Amino acid sequence: MIFVTTGYHTPFPRLLEAMDAFAAETGREVVMQAGGWTPKSARCACFPYADDLSGWFDKADVVVTAGGYTVLELLKRRRQFLVFPRLARYGEAIDDHQVEFAGKLRARTGAGFPVVTDASELPRALLAFRPFPYGEVRETLPALKAWMGDWLDGLRASGSR
Repeated sequence: MIFVTTGYHTPFPRLLEAMDAFAAETGREVVMQAGGWTPKSARCACFPYADDLSGWFDKADVVVTAGGYTVLELLKRRRQFLVFPRLARYGEAIDDHQVEFAGKLRARTGAGFPVVTDASELPRALLAFRPFPYGEVRETLPALKAWMGDWLDGLRASGSR
């Protein structure tokens, strides 16, 4: 099963439509945390936002996430995931901070999770997905959370999101 979480922000139709189509085309089961979205595929299910996603993370073969604190939770659980960040050019975010965050987090942790920004590449990335090595996580989760908080504060101070 592929679990998709979109976060608590504005709707993310580019990701939801791509995953709905993926479920229809491949027959793979897809479960999405996406309030207000109605999938077309019978292999795709949605539920509204929930505070605790740990059970879904543990059941999933792979998690697709936009980024943020979800990535830290997935790293903590040593789960397999793919980052599909929101992009400014589609009006999903005011800038491309999620792309930047994913790159910085890969460098800080040593975890080789894929980052896909093009919806047309998402099916290929999911079909070709292989578990990435974690190796030794270079920093503790509290240190990563502190770094992320500082990084986000810097973005806010500079007028970014």
